[in-house]
Amino acid sequence: MRSYLLLVIGIIAVVVMTLISSIAYPLVLEIGLKNKDAVLIASMLGEIAAFLLILPVVYSSSLRKLFKIEKAVKRGIALYLLCTFVMIFGGLLISAFFEVKYEPVFEEVSPIYAVAMLLLTAPVVEELIFRGLILHGLRDYAGDIIATVFSSLFFALLHYSSTPVLLLPVVFLDGFLLSYFVLKWRNLVPLIIAHTLINLQALLFYWLI
Repeated sequence: MRSYLLLVIGIIAVVVMTLISSIAYPLVLEIGLKNKDAVLIASMLGEIAAFLLILPVVYSSSLRKLFKIEKAVKRGIALYLLCTFVMIFGGLLISAFFEVKYEPVFEEVSPIYAVAMLLLTAPVVEELIFRGLILHGLRDYAGDIIATVFSSLFFALLHYSSTPVLLLPVVFLDGFLLSYFVLKWRNLVPLIIAHTLINLQALLFYWLI
């Protein structure tokens, strides 16, 4: 499959994800769930819809070769530690100059919904879209650096509604690292592992502290 088709499908997947989430949110609220639970469920439904859209494309394209078990766990843990360092250092640096108030949506939601969204759905779908379709769709036309920058920018913008604006550069840097290493390793599995561990860390931090 040609690179521009991967890019177009990746962008369509983001649009579908956003649209389905927006439509699902008021419908979920009508069921009687509280606001933050509804936000998480609507987001998960959007990501599932995007996943169903892109799965045949991933399977039938060269992206299928980016799933390798060899060294995946070791590399995933190393990448998680690197991204965590960037988040902690970046967060502290920004907080030193600006007052940042961060109240994640999963802080007061049902653990079942949070685990389903943040540990099962988001790591797989977001890596497939941003480090799979969009990154690899761009690189043949724009080169590795520009593709890495723009895929990371799209990734940061996706978190606009759930992350304070001042912290979005940290999300961008983590996205940049993930993009760099998928191009280096030619493997998406370590990224999915790292993404899952990052989300797990966030859940445990806000639930236990």
